[in-house]
Amino acid sequence: VKTEYKGKTIKSEKVTDFPQTISQKFANSEDGISDYDNVSQYVGNQNKDVYQDAEGDYIVNPIWPGLIADETAAQILANNFLKANPKQFTKGKENKSYKELHKEIKKTVKKVDAKKMVDKVKIKSILPMGKNCSLVKFEAYYSFKKDKKKHRIKSEFTTAIFKNINNQQTIEKLEKRPE
Repeated sequence: VKTEYKGKTIKSEKVTDFPQTISQKFANSEDGISDYDNVSQYVGNQNKDVYQDAEGDYIVNPIWPGLIADETAAQILANNFLKANPKQFTKGKENKSYKELHKEIKKTVKKVDAKKMVDKVKIKSILPMGKNCSLVKFEAYYSFKKDKKKHRIKSEFTTAIFKNINNQQTIEKLEKRPE
C-alpha cells in the first residue's frame, strides 16, 4: 500500500494474508468507500494486515515500518506527562518539546498545588509520516484531588511525532494543534 505525506511517497510492508483471509463468497460487499473514510480513527499497525471487523467486513490494515503501537504511544506519553524524561525524547534535554512539557508540568503542579497528579492519555489516531516516523493525535489530562474533590485539566499538547531509532520509540516533537 502506498500513501503520501508532504509530497513523499510512503510504502507499507507487503500485505501478505489477503488471499488467505478473504473467501470468494464475500467478494461482493454492499459497503461503499464512504464506509471506510474515517481515517481519524486509525490507530496504527495491528497484528494482522487483513482482519474482519465486528460487522463482518474485511479490513486491510497495512503494516507501516517503524510505526508506533497505540499502547506504546499511550504509555510513553502518560509517563512523560507525569514527569518528563529526557531519555524518551530525541536529543534528550536539548529537545524543545521536552523543555516545553517540563515547563507545563511544573506550572500545572504549582497552579493546582497538588502533591500527586495522575494522568490519562487517550490516543485518537496514529498515522505514518515516513519510514520509522509516526504522527500521533491524543488527549492528555492531569487529574488530581484537592479539597476532597477530583479535578481534571486538559493539556494543551494534542499531537506527538515519534521517531523509531534502533527499535526505540522517542518523542521527536509535541505540538499544540487546534482540534
